[in-house]
Amino acid sequence: MHAFCAAAAFAQLLLLNHGGLFADEPAGLRAALDALDAEQRTLVVLRDIEHLSYEELQRVCDLPIGTVKSRLHRARMALHRHFSALQEGPS
Repeated sequence: MHAFCAAAAFAQLLLLNHGGLFADEPAGLRAALDALDAEQRTLVVLRDIEHLSYEELQRVCDLPIGTVKSRLHRARMALHRHFSALQEGPS
């Protein structure tokens, strides 16, 4: 199995095992994570929930560290847009 596929499977397992992730989970976090593509969701879960270092992500996902950082940034921006839209409400 390709390293990134293994990382994605691991991230999905973590989400399933955490159930609601945490008791103080922000409203809509699960929906926001589900809206990300598999690669983005994997990076966010492994970095921001499981606290893997960038170097660990590089190894686990078999990606250059610059790619890890830029893709993680894009994923976080997508989450930001998701929550901003929720805050603004329906147009």
